[in-house]
Amino acid sequence: MNMVLKRINEKYKYLSPSHKSIANYLLNNHEKIPHLTARELAAKTLNVPSSIISFSKKLGFEGFNELKYCYMNDEKYNQMIDDEILKAFMKAEEVTKRKEFKEAVRLLIEAPRIFIMAFQMSQIPAKDFYF
Repeated sequence: MNMVLKRINEKYKYLSPSHKSIANYLLNNHEKIPHLTARELAAKTLNVPSSIISFSKKLGFEGFNELKYCYMNDEKYNQMIDDEILKAFMKAEEVTKRKEFKEAVRLLIEAPRIFIMAFQMSQIPAKDFYF
């Protein structure tokens, strides 16, 4: 179990009702921890942002950012990320084996000219493609 979740479980019985609502949300939605701000968590648990900070301090952290940092640096969370990256590479490998992909590469290689058009945010991948 993740170290942050373990701390929440260990201290749960000593928490106030408002802190228990925060604990319940985090325990049931722990995968969202890296993406939450104290303000968002407060809104989701019907608390004020200062309650999120005091909750984090009750668990032994300086604040919610440190709680998030510890959660994200836990080995199991990092393993979860590694698994997602591995899945993405496996999917990419699967795509490169398709005959349509090989045909597209052949057409690009044999093309006398390739025009790249981009608009707004697509400019970054277009430049990557160019290089």
